Amino acid sequence: MKESIRLITRITWITTLILLFSTCGCEKGDSTSKEAIDQARTAVDAAWLSEDTDVIIAYSADDMILMPPNVGRKTGKEEIRNFLQGFFDHFTMTELKTTEREVIVSGDWAFEIGSYEWVIVPEGGSEGISDQVNFIGIWQRQSDGAWKEVYAIWNSTKPIAGAQ
Repeated sequence: MKESIRLITRITWITTLILLFSTCGCEKGDSTSKEAIDQARTAVDAAWLSEDTDVIIAYSADDMILMPPNVGRKTGKEEIRNFLQGFFDHFTMTELKTTEREVIVSGDWAFEIGSYEWVIVPEGGSEGISDQVNFIGIWQRQSDGAWKEVYAIWNSTKPIAGAQ
């Protein structure tokens, strides 16, 4: 119970910060930082399509928290690597298209908000599963100047099967 309350509190603070930074006139024009994050996102997206966990992990902070849908959160590179490998053992992503994306940079922090359309094919080659998802990525500039993703969450925009 305490862990759930702590997670809800953390998500509330993160959401508040995102809303605050998106409305406060923070620099959307920090072009060097935005370009670095754009390049990182392009590499990470390509890595999802090629099932390259090493590239995804390379752009993750050591203590990154990943919150994929329908499973518990994954903390740290090893848990995230294991999650990704399990995912890639069961699915192949054949399409990945960004449909909407905004990056807001404020100092050493960047907030990425967007949408994807993707298709994943279950192991064994059955019919692909199409989905539209919303995502939030929070990035932090590291002491060496590199940008690493520290928090990531996504969810489907499709209704749960059987729910109306």
